[in-house]
Amino acid sequence: MYFIDKLIKNGIDPETIYLSVSSRINLIGIMGEAEPDDTIILYDIAIELEKHENDKEISGRYAVETVGEARVLSLPGFLKDGMEVNNLLDVADSYSGDLLMAVELIVNEDGCLEMDGGTLDSDIAFIEEFKIKPEYQNKGIGSAVMYLLLNSYFNSAGAFVVIPSGERIINAQSAVNMRKILLKQGFYCIDTDNDIWVKNTSLC
Repeated sequence: MYFIDKLIKNGIDPETIYLSVSSRINLIGIMGEAEPDDTIILYDIAIELEKHENDKEISGRYAVETVGEARVLSLPGFLKDGMEVNNLLDVADSYSGDLLMAVELIVNEDGCLEMDGGTLDSDIAFIEEFKIKPEYQNKGIGSAVMYLLLNSYFNSAGAFVVIPSGERIINAQSAVNMRKILLKQGFYCIDTDNDIWVKNTSLC
């Protein structure tokens, strides 16, 4: 992986990178008995580096430094034990922010994910927030974290969507850095006017 070499070059041991994830899931939403945006599963993610030069804590863990954070919205394609299709367009429309603009380009009129000519009854993962502290930028951490997101928590997602210049991005330089990461991870810009990037993960 290209980012492994970059991490090592910048003095960061790849095995010290961790994601600490907390999630918020609405029971009635997942049962399909609430408002559409209540079906969204929110993942708040702390990007951490273990400090191996320190002794282990009593708990058995090394000390950690939080070097960034991310927030991912997971829009489930099915509800009610996988029996009922969730209209993802309605879900995005009921949520404030950039989500509707991001999702409406990749769903059909029935609210199902549709990419590359095929309809997929699967989830969409929208990366709403992605921040690395300035002193840790351009060291390979962002690419490593994006790789982790694509290959761990959201395996059911048929597509990932990001708006690098969206509402929750810190500044223009952060958006530039994000676009570089997305290009290296196989995303492409589906809407240049609104800066919407997508990756079809249904075949991965």
